[in-house]
Amino acid sequence: MSYGEMREAYDWEVHTRQTLVDPMDRGFMTFELAPDGGLYIVEVYVRPSYRRDGVARAMLERIKRIAVQEDRSHIYGTVSTRNPAWRASVAAQEACGFELVNVSEQGEALLRLTLAPEE
Repeated sequence: MSYGEMREAYDWEVHTRQTLVDPMDRGFMTFELAPDGGLYIVEVYVRPSYRRDGVARAMLERIKRIAVQEDRSHIYGTVSTRNPAWRASVAAQEACGFELVNVSEQGEALLRLTLAPEE
């Protein structure tokens, strides 16, 4: 799904956001179950004093388990290139297995992780 297709799908669908909060209150992640069978990560936040401590990685691992439980085929999200740390965010997600799909003219880097079907 391209960035434009994703935006178009979200313009016409009603979604319920869910929030995953780190148990030690170091950060949170919001996500939606997307109409294309994926799980869309809407927002990731880690408190500055806990960045680079594996908090986001732990939340991403939990999101992977949720996606599998919800029978989702992939996880995706975007990172704004207007964020000064966008390249570090992309690198962190790539380290968790995400692939950079593209960077749109609108300034959004689209990342995707395809999940292996359960056997």
